[in-house]
Amino acid sequence: ETGQVVSPGQAYGQVYSIGDLEVVVPVPPEDAARLGEAEGRPVQIRLEGHDRPIAGEVLREGAQLDARSRLINLFVAPEEPAALRPGLFADVVIDGPELS
Repeated sequence: ETGQVVSPGQAYGQVYSIGDLEVVVPVPPEDAARLGEAEGRPVQIRLEGHDRPIAGEVLREGAQLDARSRLINLFVAPEEPAALRPGLFADVVIDGPELS
């Protein structure tokens, strides 16, 4: 709040390194299996209020399924991390093999 005094040791905000931002994409294990090797696959990240998608790539696949959701997380690195903010929701399209 404007005009308030901050005491020593009192937190008044958080600072994030934009270079470390990742998009966490939970996917069903059967979809992850269809992707094959997910690491390095190109993605398009779509944010509400942005006219164009942000390109990125899958960095890695989570080591295990989430016990509650039964989904596995894919971790995506955006090419333009400055466009993201922690806590935003996004739609992510992952390039994968064509199914016949």
